[in-house]
Amino acid sequence: MADYKLLVYTNAAPGQDDAFNTWYDDIHLGEVYQVDGISTALRYDILEKADDDVLPHRYLAIYELSTDDPQGVLKELSRRARSGVFNMSPSLADPVLTLIKQR
Repeated sequence: MADYKLLVYTNAAPGQDDAFNTWYDDIHLGEVYQVDGISTALRYDILEKADDDVLPHRYLAIYELSTDDPQGVLKELSRRARSGVFNMSPSLADPVLTLIKQR
């Protein structure tokens, strides 16, 4: 099995940071851990950049995947989010997902 990392950049809906973080920590992470291939999840607050550009996202989650089918894990995450298996929150603004593999 290969190891991958899934970077998920997110924002809360305007004025919904507390609700977003409560949902993510107390509900969403538990649901995500039920997906085969996901072994670890860590969440971060993105604080600042070295230059003066505005940051597009406030939060980052890094999921560690141990799988031979990373695209299958992504498809399953998407399926669960769209089908209602995951309890998605209106406090979540559109996330950006990026799959990476160490060289």
